[in-house]
Amino acid sequence: MSDPKPLGVILLVEDEPLVRLVVADILMDAQFRVIEAADAEEALRVLKAEVDVDVVLSDVEMPPGMNGYDLARRIHENWPSMGILVASGRGVAASR
Repeated sequence: MSDPKPLGVILLVEDEPLVRLVVADILMDAQFRVIEAADAEEALRVLKAEVDVDVVLSDVEMPPGMNGYDLARRIHENWPSMGILVASGRGVAASR
């Protein structure tokens, strides 16, 4: 029996390796294909390489450099039809 077709491709952007691993496992168990990026710059490199991505799921805080809100703005400017979800494990995320 073959594996079911993935529901879609999610680019997961998370700087904490253990959190990224757990979230990726959850998404793969839900039948999504997951591409992992450790920071916003790596995520942008993936998108610029024209990899087929349906949704970007990003953490808010990813020091140093661009945070999840900045990444979402850049994605929206360059790939306006891309789905974007920005999340935080903190109670209230700081906005820039």
